Amino acid sequence: METLRPALEGVGNAFKALMEVLSPILEGIFTLFMGFVNGIISAITPIVNVVSNVIKTITNIIQAFISLLKGDFSGFFSHMSDALDSFLNAITSLIEAVVSFWKGFFQAFGVDIQALFTNIWNGIKTIITNAIEAIKTTIKTKWTDIKSWLSTTLTAIKD
Repeated sequence: METLRPALEGVGNAFKALMEVLSPILEGIFTLFMGFVNGIISAITPIVNVVSNVIKTITNIIQAFISLLKGDFSGFFSHMSDALDSFLNAITSLIEAVVSFWKGFFQAFGVDIQALFTNIWNGIKTIITNAIEAIKTTIKTKWTDIKSWLSTTLTAIKD
């Protein structure tokens, strides 16, 4: 028994060293996995809406053609309109699902993606606003210069 103790301690120490090396890798894999799970959970409701709206679209198209075969043109147009609305809602829900997935994914890493894009957008707006203000100021200055030149020129012509 005493002869096995050093061997078992050596195995235990080797396992501890291995776990110290693998721990950051396993934590990264776990965080990545949790990001995907969080993203999927965030996107469940929009995905259900996509499926629901696709079913509504198909149902309305079928009803539209049934109405057309019966000679009910107003019913045909009504169902086609509903089909188009359902289709557009499906597209909107699909976009919402993708956004929700990525938002949930990045939240697992502690990144507030919405705040990030809000800050980027605010920066872009500030740059554009400053550029527009600079253009307006330049135009006003040039217009004032033109008015002054015209006034001087017309006064000189009058005299």
